[in-house]
Amino acid sequence: GNPLLYTCGGDGVMNILDPLNPQKPAIKLNELLLELNPDLEPEFSKARGTPKKSELRFSTDFSLFAVGSTTGKIFVFSSHTFLMKTTFHEHNKLVNRIRWSTHDSNLNSFASCSGDGKVILYDVKNIDQDNKGVTRVFQKHGSSAVLDIAWSPFRCQTLMSCSDDKRVQIWNAETSESLFTLSGHVNSVFTCCWHPTEENVVITGSSDQTVRFWMLGSPDSNENVQISQTPETPETPETLEIPETPETPETPETPETPLEIPEIPQNLQTPPLIPQISQIETLQILHSQTLKNIQQSGHATEPLTIEEKMEVLQIVGLLQKK
Repeated sequence: GNPLLYTCGGDGVMNILDPLNPQKPAIKLNELLLELNPDLEPEFSKARGTPKKSELRFSTDFSLFAVGSTTGKIFVFSSHTFLMKTTFHEHNKLVNRIRWSTHDSNLNSFASCSGDGKVILYDVKNIDQDNKGVTRVFQKHGSSAVLDIAWSPFRCQTLMSCSDDKRVQIWNAETSESLFTLSGHVNSVFTCCWHPTEENVVITGSSDQTVRFWMLGSPDSNENVQISQTPETPETPETLEIPETPETPETPETPETPLEIPEIPQNLQTPPLIPQISQIETLQILHSQTLKNIQQSGHATEPLTIEEKMEVLQIVGLLQKK
C-alpha cells in the first residue's frame, strides 16, 4: 500500500495522512484508538479536553509505536492492531523525544527525555507478560530540561543527550554511566546527532547560534576535543591591495624642422587669407599672387625680367619639393 504519514500536535489530535493523495481526508487516529481502547478516553477524547501530544515514533521494525504527551505519559501501541500495549508514567513533564534503538539486539528498546531532566530507557520485549519495561534512569542534567537524545549507530549501548544546562552527556546505556560530558556551548543545546561515518564524532546545535563538532577521546580519560564550530559572525575578508601601475613616461615629441621660406620682395608679401594655413598653401598663394602682380604691372604681354623669372622659379621649386 501507499506510505502513510502519522502526525500529532499541540491540539491533542493525531492524524494519518496519505502523502500521495493530499486531497484525501485524514484518518482520525484519536477516534480509532478510542474505539479499540475505551479506557483511553481521558487521554484521547476531544470532549474531555485532549492533552497535547508532543511525540509519535515507530519502532525500527514498525511493529510498535509510542506516543508522548505534555503530561509526561508515554503510550505504546501495536502498529498492526492499534491495541495499547502499556502506558508509562515515569516522567512528570512534557516528553520532548522518543528514540527507538536501531540495533538488532535492542529493537524492542527505546529511550525518552523530558522537561523533568530525566532520560529513561525502556525494554518492551516481554511487555505482554506484564513487564513494566523500565530498565534505566539517567539523571545527570539536574533539573534542566533534556531536549534531545540520539543512539549511536556504531555502539548499541551508547546514548547521547543534550540539555537546557548547555551540556551534552554520552551514556553507557547498559550501566547508566556517563562516559563523557561535553561543555562549550553558552546556551541551551537543542539538538544532537552522531556523525554518519565517524564513530567518535558527534554534532550539536544550540541557541547560542553555533553548530559544533566534537571528537570523543578515551572513556578512561574522559577527554574530548571540540574540532569545529560555526562562527557567530563571519569574518570580513581582508581587502586585497592591488599595486598601482606605474605611469608610462611620455615620449618627448620630435620638434618639427621649420620650413625655410625665401624672402619675398615687399611688394609680393600679402597677409594670410585663412588662419593657420599650411606652408604649401602659403606658397601656392604667393605663386598666384606673384603672377597676378606681374600681370597688373603691365608685363603680361612683355617678356619677364631675369629677377621676375628667378622669383617664379624659386616658388615653383619649393612647390615641387612639397
